[in-house]
Amino acid sequence: MLDPTMEVTLKSPVPQLLTSNEEPSDDQINAVLEAIRLASEEISHQSVASHEARGRQVELATFICVHKAVLSPVRRISAEILQHIFAYLAHSSGPNFPLQLSVCRLWHGVAKCFPDLLSILPPLRLTRQTTRKEFIASLEARIARVPRSVLLSIDIADCISPSHDQVSKTQHPVTQTAYRHSKKWRSVTMSVDSNSLNDATAALKGRLPNLHCLKLHVPTATKWRTELQRSRAFSVVPLLRKVELDSPGPHPITFKNLPWLQLTTYKERTRCPVGLANVLLDHSAIEHVEYRTTDPISAPSLSRATLMRLQSLDFRIYGNALLHGSPVDSLTTPILRNIRIRDHSPLFLNTLIEFLSRSSPGSHLTRLSFHTTHLLSGELTKILLLSPALIELECNDIPFTDLCLLHTHSKKFTLVPYLQNLIIHSPTSLDEIEKLAQSRSRRTSTFSVRLVFTTRGLCNVAADQLTVSCDSLLETATSLSNVLTELDIILDECVANRTGKSVFGIWRSYSDRNVGRKLDNLVSVLETIPLEEMPEFYVWTQSVLRKFWALDYGLIPQERTYHLSDRVTGLIYLWRILFHARDIFPGFIRHGRFCLFYFKPPEDMPKSDVEWILLHGRNKIVDDKEVFWTNRDFSDSDSIYDYLKWRRMVGLGQ
Repeated sequence: MLDPTMEVTLKSPVPQLLTSNEEPSDDQINAVLEAIRLASEEISHQSVASHEARGRQVELATFICVHKAVLSPVRRISAEILQHIFAYLAHSSGPNFPLQLSVCRLWHGVAKCFPDLLSILPPLRLTRQTTRKEFIASLEARIARVPRSVLLSIDIADCISPSHDQVSKTQHPVTQTAYRHSKKWRSVTMSVDSNSLNDATAALKGRLPNLHCLKLHVPTATKWRTELQRSRAFSVVPLLRKVELDSPGPHPITFKNLPWLQLTTYKERTRCPVGLANVLLDHSAIEHVEYRTTDPISAPSLSRATLMRLQSLDFRIYGNALLHGSPVDSLTTPILRNIRIRDHSPLFLNTLIEFLSRSSPGSHLTRLSFHTTHLLSGELTKILLLSPALIELECNDIPFTDLCLLHTHSKKFTLVPYLQNLIIHSPTSLDEIEKLAQSRSRRTSTFSVRLVFTTRGLCNVAADQLTVSCDSLLETATSLSNVLTELDIILDECVANRTGKSVFGIWRSYSDRNVGRKLDNLVSVLETIPLEEMPEFYVWTQSVLRKFWALDYGLIPQERTYHLSDRVTGLIYLWRILFHARDIFPGFIRHGRFCLFYFKPPEDMPKSDVEWILLHGRNKIVDDKEVFWTNRDFSDSDSIYDYLKWRRMVGLGQ
């Protein structure tokens, strides 16, 4: 037993393992386990009455997590197995996948010598600096390193457009270099100004024999745009299977002879319809379709079709009700598994019931999400009777009578008995929802309820009713909530501005020096607040801190002055130690700025698995645009306005 008056030495018993990928011996494993045990005992006996004691606790937590990593089975994965894993994930849809693999020397070494990862080029910028001969030569050398049998994944980060300055992006050397290798393209992500759509893509016609995935963004029309734009560049693409098209402008565009019927995945985000009516036809190979529009009047009228392969359907109609009915009016989909629809037309629910009855996908449909006008009592029950295999349900506020029917009963019929995830937007019957969550919780399977509110104030009111924080901790909870909200917004602005996705933002409003001081103040509050008494904030706190943790070291302002990265890492480790030592699921927990979350894992599930599910799995905190049914995808406003609105709301002024 550790003497409370003695301090554990923080000198590593295995320093050589901290700087290598060697597998530890039995003696080294025993030494590490003993060091972890002593550090854990000191944490359990230590109070946090002073700043020095809190700093010691963070140091111990860091020591424990670093040495647990030494014992991780990941260190024993051979390079050959890693290559098989990387081959499976090489063409993942995640951003900049090769950099995500550089987590240690071993992984980085394998990634650098793996051909499929070499084929994924970094985002190509069309700037004055990248016109230099040295850069073009390095780009050609990088492409030359890729074996001929391996295809390229290209991402042209800047918009290809006519220019009034000395560098025309339609004739930019980087663009021309990428085009010369177009026959090796497997996937391409590009943004083309609507005024030069045909000219910018004409050189690609007949030169895309291996193209599998096309992601094309056509920004809002420029002042030169007056006529309908057509592109014939993608008419001869025999292997094309996935198309994502984003065109928020008010003028239509067309693609001549694009092979619509051979597509398996099609995503369209437009104001004027482009290809939806060409994809949703009999004999189409389509399996996943997504359509979003801000102009319901322009939404296409679809022909009657039976889509034998369609598994996922996502229609989001923003604005007023459709004039000619819902897009699912004319469709039959026998094996549909996933439905997500936003439609506020008055007859939508009747249309949805008819669609489910006609398609009869009840044994296949596992996920249903819809956002419409106010639900009437009994309407949701009719829909759920047609989809008994549902695992996930997301909708507007559920009427009280339908909530009661969702309860599980030991001897009575249970509606959607396999339901595991329930997401309710703008809920009102909070007491009944809490009873539903408790009745659905089982020992053998996980069950979760996510409550989504339109404002932070409504979320706080619901939290006071559903969470179990003591009255004495309300002030601390409010302070922690404010800190996490502001830190989350600043980090989002950091990522958006530094990756070129935001024109204005907090990084333009403040100097890096002021942002560094602001971050220091927020992290200082987190270092002094009694975090171990705030269990319902664990997931939200870890989610925000890990955003900080994931930032490139060079992007953190005044890092050398405030040592923010090391301090945040210590907080992450400390929170993790507290999580594994305590039960944090008394009921609903805070889950971001606008959400409350109820999660009941099986009693035999290890804490490490629970933590992974909440931080990385399906039940992690997601970005606002993913969890809300708002029109964020088409908004031209910048998140700086959200930040200023939040500061006024919490009383911090402009």
